Amino acid sequence: MAGGSASTHVNATPEDVYDLVADITRMSEWSPETYRAHWLGGATEAKPGARFRGWNKAGPLRWFTDPVIDVADRGRELAFTTTFFGRGRLTTWRYVMQASEGGTTLTESWEERVSALGRLLPGGRKEGLQRGMEQTLARIKAAAER
Repeated sequence: MAGGSASTHVNATPEDVYDLVADITRMSEWSPETYRAHWLGGATEAKPGARFRGWNKAGPLRWFTDPVIDVADRGRELAFTTTFFGRGRLTTWRYVMQASEGGTTLTESWEERVSALGRLLPGGRKEGLQRGMEQTLARIKAAAER
């Protein structure tokens, strides 16, 4: 299994940071890979078991996954695991907020469980995900600090 993480300090409360991250419909504002996301099955907010569809891109490739929320603990953690049409557990993405220095340390991490898509993408996937996390965190930070 592969994985990675990145962190940044945000001058906002952990609850404010969580509210941005947990609004799945805004994921395309943060992530350079996700270009659309919406709730599935009547879900309207992040809570364990809720599902959403995330549309992604990498170079010329386009695909979607149907993640399931694993953890939704306001001000502390949001975690979801991508699935393909609700089957299999592919990659777990985690956002952890920790109060620090008058604000929040926000850490984004991923852990790959199955790499079906990774085998189809060009080399450097792990490096691309690392750059993507750094961009995602910078965008969340900018929005939270406005």
